[in-house]
Amino acid sequence: MKNIHTLPGIILTGVQSGLWYLKTIHEIAQNLNGKTYVFPMKILQLPFEEINAILPYKLNEASKMLAPYFEEMKTIKAQPFILANITLHEVFNFYEPDFYKEIKLLSIDEILLRKLPVSPKKLAILGTTYTMNSGYFQSLIPKNHEVFSLDKKLQEKVDDLRLSFNYNTDCKQAHLVFNELLNTHPEVDLFIISCTELALALECFENKTRFFNLPQLQCEMLIAKHLKT
Repeated sequence: MKNIHTLPGIILTGVQSGLWYLKTIHEIAQNLNGKTYVFPMKILQLPFEEINAILPYKLNEASKMLAPYFEEMKTIKAQPFILANITLHEVFNFYEPDFYKEIKLLSIDEILLRKLPVSPKKLAILGTTYTMNSGYFQSLIPKNHEVFSLDKKLQEKVDDLRLSFNYNTDCKQAHLVFNELLNTHPEVDLFIISCTELALALECFENKTRFFNLPQLQCEMLIAKHLKT
């Protein structure tokens, strides 16, 4: 039996995204260990409304609000843990290096480094308008890959899809947007899903070959690290 003092963990943010992460983690773990398997982890739910209200443009303030929760994960020895919000990973830019070393977060750059193809690819980032245009996420992509920017109208459709899946499941809209991405940009090898709501939307879409599902890969790597697979 694993040491209960150092189980993996997750910090949950919104309700919809939190439920998706928990469901996805258990589905992946049960595919590996059988339908009765329950993946052990330590769960911390953020009071997210106050933090969400200042995202994404006041990340320095958000980092101060999040720091106690990262400290709590350190105290309860959640090792490693994932943060169920891709945008919030950027808050680590505002901490001192020593703080980051003590926090056993499964980082986005580690996932990109390990899971992106080794050979050069043309990539496009799908997420919030902020994520698609800020330099932060692009800076995490290994340098041998080329990051392609979508035009403004297509970015707006992606962001509208993300917002619609905050509260509702609209598979028709998901099909339209994902098909438009694939058909408009055949030159893009991989579209990086960098938002939980878009991971929810992708569940409606059958042809997932050209999508790099970052939230799902967070779940897969957390499980793999715990099970040492």
